[in-house]
Amino acid sequence: MSTDNKINAVLEEIDGLLEQMPQEERLKYFAAISKPKDMDFVRKVGDTYYVVRSHFDHEKREDLRSKVQRLVLQDR
Repeated sequence: MSTDNKINAVLEEIDGLLEQMPQEERLKYFAAISKPKDMDFVRKVGDTYYVVRSHFDHEKREDLRSKVQRLVLQDR
């Protein structure tokens, strides 16, 4: 099974689990995973410090599957 097929299979499974949850439970789930607390960090490379901060556009209408596929395909 190719990596793409494995990713799609896992996403299908996640979709199935989410579809079974009541809306309130899904909202709680996404609130809990929306932004890990350790996503912002400072890294020193040589004599340069890089400050990395994350942000999300809550107005976007991209679903999880589309985002993961876009990010995976972007790395090729």
